[in-house]
Amino acid sequence: MWERIRHILIKEITQIRRDRRMRFIILVAPLIQLIMFGYVVTTDVNHIPIAVVDLDHTQKSRELVSLFENSEYFEILLHTEKEDKAVKLLDQGRISCLIQIPRSFSRRLKRGNTTGIQILLDGTDSNTASVIQGYVRRMLGDYSRSQMQKKTAKIKGACF
Repeated sequence: MWERIRHILIKEITQIRRDRRMRFIILVAPLIQLIMFGYVVTTDVNHIPIAVVDLDHTQKSRELVSLFENSEYFEILLHTEKEDKAVKLLDQGRISCLIQIPRSFSRRLKRGNTTGIQILLDGTDSNTASVIQGYVRRMLGDYSRSQMQKKTAKIKGACF
């Protein structure tokens, strides 16, 4: 088997040496593609269309929503109280992410409890969905850190 492959390889190298056009196709064309794709292809995703279902309507939930509004990554197309409208947009492919804030969001944060936020992603393009998931996690992590800093600042202020 290796002998056959060796003979085919020798034949192809001989053919490349004879034909100048073949050298161009084999050597220059991939280099041009490599250079072009290096400038054109990017995995960065910007202006992701999202919908927010805010069932809490408190200052805390508005702070969270404002983080997404002020981000260069997200563009809120729908801000509603009705989940069915947002799910319909997600099913139609008009938005890529749905963020739902529960009614007890602010109350649970004030008590010092953990609270959940529902994130629905359009998984038709799994690569884009995983990038969006990473962005959402980063935004929620930033929000969580800011809430912890506010809480520790209040505790320190009360001690002095």
